[in-house]
Amino acid sequence: MMKKITLVVGSKDACPDLFSKLSRFYAAQLLELDDVSPELIQNSSLVLVDFADGSGKQLGHLKRVLEKVPSVLRIGCITMTRRQEVVQAKALGLSELWDRECDVEDAVTTVKTMIGDYAMPALSDETPDATRDAVNGLCSTMDEMAMAVAANRPLPMKAAAESVQGVVTALQTDGLDAWLAAVQSHHSHTFCHSMMVTGFAVAFANALELDAQDRAFLSVGALVHDLGKVRIPLSILDKPGELTREEYAQIKLHPVFSKEILDRRPEIAPQIRDIAVQHHEYLDGTGYPDGLDADQISRLVRILTICDIYAALTEKRSYKESYGPRQAYSILLDMKGRIDQDLLRRFRPIAFQADVGMLKKGVDSMRMITGGRRASA
Repeated sequence: MMKKITLVVGSKDACPDLFSKLSRFYAAQLLELDDVSPELIQNSSLVLVDFADGSGKQLGHLKRVLEKVPSVLRIGCITMTRRQEVVQAKALGLSELWDRECDVEDAVTTVKTMIGDYAMPALSDETPDATRDAVNGLCSTMDEMAMAVAANRPLPMKAAAESVQGVVTALQTDGLDAWLAAVQSHHSHTFCHSMMVTGFAVAFANALELDAQDRAFLSVGALVHDLGKVRIPLSILDKPGELTREEYAQIKLHPVFSKEILDRRPEIAPQIRDIAVQHHEYLDGTGYPDGLDADQISRLVRILTICDIYAALTEKRSYKESYGPRQAYSILLDMKGRIDQDLLRRFRPIAFQADVGMLKKGVDSMRMITGGRRASA
């Protein structure tokens, strides 16, 4: 079940850094003190309040609102050394208090304890064991990735390699159809899409008989292909309705964000970086963010682009039509000149046969992408 939190601030223009980072781990609505109402917060799992610079009138309004929704959990974010803020917070009924400068990892851990882990899905009891383990492992790794970016730490590439190996095992054991059914039950469109792309990439790598190193680069690249989206609030990424023009423009920045994140991390193989930064580039130069053309786009990026578009077309969302395999493949065929048609023909068995059967080869050298002694835990 999707968990939503509400962040209350004196001014959106002065939103605390902690609140901005929390919005990457939970779907959050951001409200100013003047705009808070019982109707807007009653369905929230948690309300976090930073009332810095709030007037007496605004704090009185906030207190009345909170009194009308006593069942909603609420936390006050204050400067603990300021006695006046401590007194005000308790007067508002904010019995749980955080320091405004607290560590984001500690904050996320606390929120998980209070309302549950947004990253983890509620899988059906019918989900096969190997698929269940792989889905949970991949979700956990994606959550670790987001935290590493938020805390400015090295990315957990060893965990990424291990979780992708779990996907290989799941497809060998249960098939691609079981994988797709499981990942599409996730409440987060963001997690669902990344896991669909990873499943298609693993299956396609097998069909293409890529060597072990390219399998590793492609599979882990698929897992992190949308890494830049960790800088975009989940309230936009997982919005249940259609995006506004401004929201769509923000999402289109994710390859740029991926470049900024990965360029500062030398432990990342350039092949994986290229997948994350270039998977929206087209052979005719009409893609983004850099308008690259055919000679500048590697084969691994071309492969991932096909998996990414096909997943986007076939995944289920409340506000758009979900295309069947033949419809989605037909749309890809119509993109002649923009995507690699030879690779697309070889993707056809993956598109038309959800269960690709037992994979003959696993990704047996995932350690290659961790760069040996430069690998991060």
